Amino acid sequence: MSRAFPKISIIMPVCKYDEYLEQAINSILAQTFQEFEFLIIANGMLVDSFQKLQSFCQKDSRVRLYQTSIKQLQYNLNYALDLAQAEIIARMDGDDIAFPTRLEKQYFYLLEENIDLLGSNFEYIDEKNLKIDKKNYILLRNAEIRKAMTIFCPFCHPTIMFKKSIILDAGAYCFGNIAEDWELYLRLRRNAEIKFANYPEVLLQYRQHSKQMSKQSSKMDSIIVSGLYVREFVYTKKIAYLKGALIHFFLATPFRKILKRMEQWRRKKKN
Repeated sequence: MSRAFPKISIIMPVCKYDEYLEQAINSILAQTFQEFEFLIIANGMLVDSFQKLQSFCQKDSRVRLYQTSIKQLQYNLNYALDLAQAEIIARMDGDDIAFPTRLEKQYFYLLEENIDLLGSNFEYIDEKNLKIDKKNYILLRNAEIRKAMTIFCPFCHPTIMFKKSIILDAGAYCFGNIAEDWELYLRLRRNAEIKFANYPEVLLQYRQHSKQMSKQSSKMDSIIVSGLYVREFVYTKKIAYLKGALIHFFLATPFRKILKRMEQWRRKKKN
């Protein structure tokens, strides 16, 4: 395959080199769909780690490795988008494992169904690659996905495949201390012409382990998402976003504490 004309560009920012990263890279190189380029952005990686990664990536010419000193994920995602030669972009994380048919099935489904942003079903695995018995509920169709987006994110981020042009038209990834993927999806939702979907089959193993920094939900995540919903309400004037804002606000702030503060306020006002 000529590197100059890939049909898919896979983008993967990484900040460390470990055994999970090797597994993630190998899972992409073993894809049944071969006409791709694999853009790996090493952001803020230690010198010795980058050298190991550089040596590991030399085995396949489709891998294009770049190094940046800026650690912010949004910057590196936008940098990868700028470098990408294909119109179809696939996201990948450095600790997950893609099934061999992931690219093939998503690519043809996206084109045949004229989808703009496509996720897929997935399964959870642990540090030892053992499947975690955890229920996973996936929405498949555009209408139900759009409805759910006012309350929660119906996508698993590393399963995403999308058309580069729609992301650039929306302004790409936004900088700041925000949930970068979810923030982008909400902006895309404003355009009624954009079509969302999830592929029904499991195409990725999503790893949960003790070294994770950003995959586990936290109070700060919920506060940020609540703020995003308030922003969307202000922008679109759609009441449904307020429900999402309240839900994530209560997830971030224990309900009992809120009631206690309300009671303290009531007593103070009474006195």
